[in-house]
Amino acid sequence: MRVATGMLTDVFTKRCDITIVVSADSDMIPSVEIIKNFAPDHPVHVFVPPTQKSFALASKCDHVVWLEHYKARFAQSMLPEEVELTNGHIVHRPSNWL
Repeated sequence: MRVATGMLTDVFTKRCDITIVVSADSDMIPSVEIIKNFAPDHPVHVFVPPTQKSFALASKCDHVVWLEHYKARFAQSMLPEEVELTNGHIVHRPSNWL
């Protein structure tokens, strides 16, 4: 809930010109509604992660970006399957990542 509280604080104190939510969590809807009630002209954008859907959250925001459409770009930005750290330790990318 700290993300939601932070969003509200930033809007109420005019520390931001736009709010960007990266989530498909419907728990964000009340915060978006409060922002839109408090500052109707304040833009709220939502970026919905791949493989997730939140039409309810998207409907409350001024703009929605479905990151599902950018899967190829995410794949190009991924770390290799294995990374060797400077101490020689090998770190493996989680198998469930794209």
